[in-house]
Amino acid sequence: MFYSSAKMKETFLRNSDITFINKRFTVNRFKKPLMFIFVVTNTGQSAMVAMALYEKEETSFFARV
Repeated sequence: MFYSSAKMKETFLRNSDITFINKRFTVNRFKKPLMFIFVVTNTGQSAMVAMALYEKEETSFFARV
């Protein structure tokens, strides 16, 4: 499952030079890895631009996505 609001997409389009992923939240009630995608804005602030709850942490899974 992937979510990114219209404002998040707009932020990404304006500030996609530096993008980083935080997957610290690997334990949740769904027992699936949760990933947050951030960018660094032109003012040096980080802004979340997407979040994803994905099935597996395996290369073969991401090759299908």
